[in-house]
Amino acid sequence: MKKVLIILAAILSLNLCVSKQSHAQAIFDVGNLGMNFGFGINDAEESVFQPSFNFALDYGFLGGIINGKGSISGGGYFAIAHGSKTKGNIEIKHGAWQVGTRGALHYQFVPNLDTYGCVSVGYLHWDHDGTYENDGGEFKIFPTAGARYMFGTCGIYSEISPWNDVAVWKIGLTFIF
Repeated sequence: MKKVLIILAAILSLNLCVSKQSHAQAIFDVGNLGMNFGFGINDAEESVFQPSFNFALDYGFLGGIINGKGSISGGGYFAIAHGSKTKGNIEIKHGAWQVGTRGALHYQFVPNLDTYGCVSVGYLHWDHDGTYENDGGEFKIFPTAGARYMFGTCGIYSEISPWNDVAVWKIGLTFIF
């Protein structure tokens, strides 16, 4: 049943992407609202594989800054992850969530491809064993490099954030309105 629902959601998303007319501007620009929904991976402490769900929202507020092609956006992000593995007779768990703001510089090198670099500032909360006895939190600042390939108003995206504790690499669907 889950596979059928996933396939239906993918078909509906693709239909939405293809049926919408391509937006007039070639890059992420002033007044655009971009949303990323995706999954990420990270190798947390104790080598626990930690898949994550990620959401980011960007709003373009300054355009035409680099030869008429660059723009600057601001927005926010949220990510949550959990993973576990068995080591001997012990189950090691690791969970984390992160929320914050981000600012990005967008530039288009190729048609339909929005490339961007951003700096994120936010709060990270983690739990190393699932009991909330070894939990903690801290404020983090980390860079991210990303790209969106658009098929009209929606497309696919990928981001890499080497110092992000929740998701080092992300991939998913993106929408620009």
